[in-house]
Amino acid sequence: MLVDDVRRLTNRITNALKLYFPQPFEWFKDKDTLVFCDFLTHSLTLEQAERARTSGLSAFFREHNVRYPHIIEARIRAIRAATALTSDAAVIDPTACWSRLWSGKRSLLMTRSWIWPVVKLLRLVILVEMKRS
Repeated sequence: MLVDDVRRLTNRITNALKLYFPQPFEWFKDKDTLVFCDFLTHSLTLEQAERARTSGLSAFFREHNVRYPHIIEARIRAIRAATALTSDAAVIDPTACWSRLWSGKRSLLMTRSWIWPVVKLLRLVILVEMKRS
């Protein structure tokens, strides 16, 4: 049941973000990480991500155990170079609201230490399913 909840929340976040802010899927290798969820909680639109100071973004990534400077720098460069899919508030506002809600719930799930074995198992199941396809 918990695995299904995590998968359902991940899919909802993914589908909502693809409408207006797909760049985080390029910037972050894995969607099932706390750094991904926390980034979305703090920067739910490209405009919010671009407004963040470089020092703040660097500190955020270091706090989330992103230790390689070249990865941090690449993400910051990508954030600065990104182009918005739309600036239409009718698309962004309601979708951002739902994404914040779901990423917050997912972030709560991810902070529980007992979920990591479940997430690892989920990754394994997804990899096996992908190889079958």
